[in-house]
This record gives sequence, structure tokens and C-alpha cells, in this order.
Amino acid sequence: MRKDIYCLMASGVSLSRRMADVLFDTACLMLKKGEERKHVRDVEIEGEIRTSFRDQRFGSIGGVEFHATVETEFGIGKVKYIVRRVDAEIRNKLEWAPFFSIEDLMEEMESPPSRMVPMYN
Repeated sequence: MRKDIYCLMASGVSLSRRMADVLFDTACLMLKKGEERKHVRDVEIEGEIRTSFRDQRFGSIGGVEFHATVETEFGIGKVKYIVRRVDAEIRNKLEWAPFFSIEDLMEEMESPPSRMVPMYN
């Protein structure tokens, strides 16, 4: 299990390392932008991720709870997971971020110049 995504439940699918990375990165971007829903499309996984930004605890782990309905080559399933806010903050400080849809890429290309978008500098 990754150190920065805590999967509480996965029904109907098994997650590869890449799939977990996609879910984690998307959740971090959702926290950064305040988005409650996001469509994700990658070579291994496609679906929708949702959150209400509620903090949940699972034993000693606390963070924001996310729900995803995903489709992989093995079928359709649901994933419930927690991302710690501190891990998301660290991830969101990075200048590079993956784009999991054409819409995300176009939105970023149309954003105003900033120091966090190196192509404009």
C-alpha cells in the first residue's frame, strides 16, 4: 500500500500502483481547486471521483474521504479512500502535475501565467 493513499474499500476492482497514483494525484488536485467531482481518464483506469471534503478517520489515519466509480480492463468497481491533507499539500507544491483528461490540459493551458506554470516563464 502506498504511504499517501489509504484505501478503505475496493469492490469489483483491484488497483495497480499506477491506478492508485492516478486516484491520489486527482484527489490532490481536487483539494487544491476545491472541486467536488472530477472525471479521470488514464490508460489503466477511467471514471469519476467525488468528495464532500469531509475529514474521516480510520484508526490512526485521518484525512479527506474520496469515492470513485472506476472502470478498468477487468471491470467496473467502486473505491473508497482517504488522502491525508498533509500529503496533498506536499504533492500540490510540486510544479509538475499530470493531466488525466483533455479538459484538464486545456484548462491549464488557458490559465493566466504564474510561477507555478513554468511554460509561461
